[in-house]
Amino acid sequence: MEIAVVGDKDTIMGLKLAGVTETFETNDKEDAQQKIRELFQKPEIGLIITTEILADQIRSFLNKLTETSPIPIIIEIPSRLGERKGEDPILTLIKRAVGIEIKV
Repeated sequence: MEIAVVGDKDTIMGLKLAGVTETFETNDKEDAQQKIRELFQKPEIGLIITTEILADQIRSFLNKLTETSPIPIIIEIPSRLGERKGEDPILTLIKRAVGIEIKV
């Protein structure tokens, strides 16, 4: 399966250097929603990486997508502006899948 990235210019550039070829640069929430919706329709995409800042702007949209389809997985990473504080989306996915909260 392939990895896709939706995010700001710096995030895209860094992940392109790491070998990710499916990238989409945006800071606009409507553009991000459209591209993520398109990526969910591609069976070869197994993982979508986005920045925490962009994900916070489209949180309800992402929640609806991940509730209806387990793949692709969406992972949020800090942008160059730093890490946000709040609930870890990966732990939330694990809790929903397993049914219990895992403390790390």
